[in-house]
Amino acid sequence: MPPPTPASPPGVTDQALATGASASPGTQRYTVRAGDSLWQIARHFGLPVDVLASANGFDGGKVLREGMELVIPWSNVAGAVRYGVDGPVVKGPGLHFVASITDRTCWLFRDGARVAGWPCSPGRPGSPSIPGNYTVKTKAPRAYNAAADFWMPFWLGVYDAGIYENGIHGVPYSAQTGETRWQDLVGTPITYGCIMLDDRTAEALYDLASLGMPVTILP
Repeated sequence: MPPPTPASPPGVTDQALATGASASPGTQRYTVRAGDSLWQIARHFGLPVDVLASANGFDGGKVLREGMELVIPWSNVAGAVRYGVDGPVVKGPGLHFVASITDRTCWLFRDGARVAGWPCSPGRPGSPSIPGNYTVKTKAPRAYNAAADFWMPFWLGVYDAGIYENGIHGVPYSAQTGETRWQDLVGTPITYGCIMLDDRTAEALYDLASLGMPVTILP
């Protein structure tokens, strides 16, 4: 069984997550140009290609044509996040998750407004988190780490790291005993490249997130 859920970190409230954010994505539109492909368009806007295809009704019979107007359900192009006086500043509609490796802090934004912030753990020195603009590619109640033999609850996968996938998750627990790992280390660089939140925050984020939600990891 998964471990008990810890309390929220200081300054974070469930109400902020429940009332200040919405999983409904913002949208924009893109007009197809000569030579475009769904893969190229999806990559430009930081989207999984299946999310772009689904949003525009490509089910195998529809053909991409020059002049066609596509709905872009999410966007995480370079420049969508920058540092401001009081921390990250986000442009664009919908939800956007931001993690700072240096600050060991994560934030959730909605329509450019900061909803909440939490301490979080990036990767350890030998297995660092990789800065960049990503989107949520996979979502599962838990994911298994075979090398460490533990489960990572509330899994949101965001980028490939060799044959593995790194993502956002709660506090890991042993696949054999259910004992938690790193329970008291949220805010410490301890993961194998992922971003770790406490379980209560990770669960709340998991409930809000959809495939294609923008994720930015800052240095």
